Amino acid sequence: MKAKMGLLIHPEELDDMCVEVLPSLGVSVLGIHPVGGSQAHLSLARLLKQVQDPDFHKRVATLEAKGISVEFACHALTYLLPRDLFQKNPEWFRMSPEGNRLAESNCCASNTEAFETISAACAKLAADLPTRDHRYHLWLDDIFNGGCWCEPCRQMSHSDQALTIVHAMLAGLKRTDPEAKLSFLAYHDTMETPNIKPHPDVYLEYAPMARDHHVPINAPHCEKNAGQFRPLASLLRTFGCKDATALDYWMDNSMFSGWKKPPRKLVPDLQVAAADVDVYRQMGMEYITTFACYLGEDYRELWGDPPVRDFIAAISQPLS
Repeated sequence: MKAKMGLLIHPEELDDMCVEVLPSLGVSVLGIHPVGGSQAHLSLARLLKQVQDPDFHKRVATLEAKGISVEFACHALTYLLPRDLFQKNPEWFRMSPEGNRLAESNCCASNTEAFETISAACAKLAADLPTRDHRYHLWLDDIFNGGCWCEPCRQMSHSDQALTIVHAMLAGLKRTDPEAKLSFLAYHDTMETPNIKPHPDVYLEYAPMARDHHVPINAPHCEKNAGQFRPLASLLRTFGCKDATALDYWMDNSMFSGWKKPPRKLVPDLQVAAADVDVYRQMGMEYITTFACYLGEDYRELWGDPPVRDFIAAISQPLS
């Protein structure tokens, strides 16, 4: 099966030019990704208002009519479990290694009451952000070392904690969309393969952010990349290849711009991207995607058309 190719952009970058160009490039999936980081819950709240805009809705409908699936990819946990619940229910939130409950980021991975709140919020979110292909990307908060250290949780790896929370999210999504599938984001401290068996409708989303983007992901001489690539085979054995998604950063001009505007001119390493895509294809991943943020109207005003067409051309033919 030929892997489906996708791009992830910020909501405000979904403009008429994007709608006009992408269908001609062979893009199968467009992910709408509100800004992550510590303010991701506010970005997600803004997205929920943006999707109600008639122009936004029309652009999504046009892309889907032309065969591009529009999905939403959000760091969502703080939105799903609001921090103002901490004062009344501190046990819902994660514990630091020093034994202090923390209101910031993620939650306790062994508190079923917290899970019920998360599930209910996911049920509503599935109605507010529907996706035609039933693939959802609701990620834990965008931090390193975001696990809980309470007594039950410390018996679990960070990946086991994350997958437990993902299962609670999926249960909520399925209340609204019985065909819902939800990604497990292998990213930062969840690259380790979980010991818990994934639900059949949880698929792998592999995001090797801590890599050298100018060296192929499987280069044996690059320890930085080897550390990111080494877990992938085990992750695929655990989650399977169905819906498995490589979410890389070849076109992520937000990262290459230091997450600051104005955007820098993007010069992607097309040889590395082509080599990486070939590896992902050979491993059986069904979706190959890249962040492609900071390439909207402000980029075009400064630098002209972004190199999306060149990128798609470079990765379209297998090297082997």
